[in-house]
Amino acid sequence: MAIELSNLNRMKRALLCYTRNDTIAEAMADIDYTFAGDSRGIKSVLPGMTGDDIGISNADSEFLDTVFIESVLGPMQNFMTRVEFQKAYNKAMELLANWTGEGRPIPISSTSLTDSTLEPRKVATLAVVTSESLKQRHAEAALAKAQIAALRLAIEEMFLDPGNAGTSEMPAAITYGVQSFDATADIPASIAKLTRGFKGLRNAFYVTDPGSAVVMSSVFQDCGVRGGSIGGIPVPVTEASPTDSNGGQVALVDASRIIYARDALVFKRSNDSTIWMNSEFDSNGPGEAVGLFQTDGIALRSTARISWELMDPAGCRILVGCDW
Repeated sequence: MAIELSNLNRMKRALLCYTRNDTIAEAMADIDYTFAGDSRGIKSVLPGMTGDDIGISNADSEFLDTVFIESVLGPMQNFMTRVEFQKAYNKAMELLANWTGEGRPIPISSTSLTDSTLEPRKVATLAVVTSESLKQRHAEAALAKAQIAALRLAIEEMFLDPGNAGTSEMPAAITYGVQSFDATADIPASIAKLTRGFKGLRNAFYVTDPGSAVVMSSVFQDCGVRGGSIGGIPVPVTEASPTDSNGGQVALVDASRIIYARDALVFKRSNDSTIWMNSEFDSNGPGEAVGLFQTDGIALRSTARISWELMDPAGCRILVGCDW
């Protein structure tokens, strides 16, 4: 989990909220301070995660902040519009400005305001571990890292998958139903085709997978495996960006035309439930009910509510078949 110095205070607050007084010193001692772009990352120990059931708290909010910042949505958040769940908002509209002479009537722009709402969608992780394994010194740090990675990947996959039309369980991808271009072997020409005529380049981002970004670095020197920029347009990268046998995808997104809503992360733990396992936990194998008390197991659940919407289909384009 790589956290830049600009986000260090946020992580400190999360640690202080999670830890009990007798473990704060140990938790803070395990922080590695890093600068922007430094890949050394940060080690975080969250002793309170395996304490009693945890509801919404400052720590939960900070934890989801970390998930959000680590995702491709993080670099875009200052351009996107944040709203509240199930509260009306007005979608962006366009007006025309006209030069007019003194005493002349001002031309009228025909438009209307339409109320819309974002319904909450839930993304969650559920892990079962033995109580013995949690006694290991860095168990909680490993769990925190795994939860962040799982939530981030689930959010990014649904955010970028052009086949995701949205359901009652998940929001539609910002790439769903948008204009699509086929890549050619000429990388600069392909990127030019994607970009030409796109309105909103000042608020734009290219989003792709690390492999495609590496190949593009052969012609765009400021772009690489950790992202970068092309012509001044930021390039966040993620392994969740769609790839198939035809190649990768490059999405061009005007982040100012995205609205989103999110709540704090909610943590729960239980050691006396019965869970239907779909992966191996004990010698009895998968596909059966497992009593946590009987197996000395602990179930750890993290749940977040998040949703988004691309307000204007013209606010996103995709370049597909990037088999460079």
